[in-house]
Amino acid sequence: GNLPGYPASHGCIRLPMKFSALLYEVTHLGTVVIIADERTQPASVVHPGILLPGVADAEARTLAGHVGKKKPHGPWDAEVHYPVASVVISRADRKAYVTRDGVLEGAYPVGFVNPSRSIGTHVYSLVGPAADGSGLAWLAFGIGKSRKDAHVVKWQGDAAMKRIVFRDKGRALAIARSFHPGTTLLLTDAPAPPTTRRTPDGFSVITSERPA
Repeated sequence: GNLPGYPASHGCIRLPMKFSALLYEVTHLGTVVIIADERTQPASVVHPGILLPGVADAEARTLAGHVGKKKPHGPWDAEVHYPVASVVISRADRKAYVTRDGVLEGAYPVGFVNPSRSIGTHVYSLVGPAADGSGLAWLAFGIGKSRKDAHVVKWQGDAAMKRIVFRDKGRALAIARSFHPGTTLLLTDAPAPPTTRRTPDGFSVITSERPA
C-alpha cells in the first residue's frame, strides 16, 4: 500500500488508482507491462518470422498459419491454452533468453549485423499473422531513458529486428513456433546476467530455470 512518508519497496511501482483498475481489467497470466521514461509512437512491423533470416516464403506462411491458430488469452480466462512465451535478446551477451510461463527455458547464442553498433531498446508485441499471411505482425516501440536517444528520436524497430542473426535455424524455428498473440520480444544493448534477475531485497524477476 501507499504509506505517507515511506518510499515504495524496491521493484514496486505505484500507479494512479484509476489507471491500475483499467490495467487490472485487461491483464492475465503472462501479460508483460513495460514501464519506461520515454518511448516512440507505436509502429507495425511485419517480419517473416523473426530469428529466421532469409526464411523461404512458404515456410514463413506455414509459421504464420501455425501461430494464427492460437486463440489469444483473455483477462478472464480460467486457464491459459498454451505456455506464455517471451524472448529477451541481449547484444551485450550475444544471447536470446527464452522464457515460458515466467520460467527461463534456455539461453541461446545469437549474432548481430554490425555487432559493435548500439541497437537501443525495442519492445515488440506479437499481434498475429500479417493480413496477407506472409509473416508475423508485431506492434513495436522504441523505449529509453531520454527522449534524445537515437532510437527514440527516430523509430528504428524494423531495422533493429533485421540485425538479429540466429544461426541455429532449427532452434530458431522451435522458438518461433512457440510464439502466440501477445508474445513479447525485447531487444536491448544491456546484459542479462543472473545477478540482474533478482533485486537487492530478494525480489525475483525470473523465479526459476528448467533443469538442463
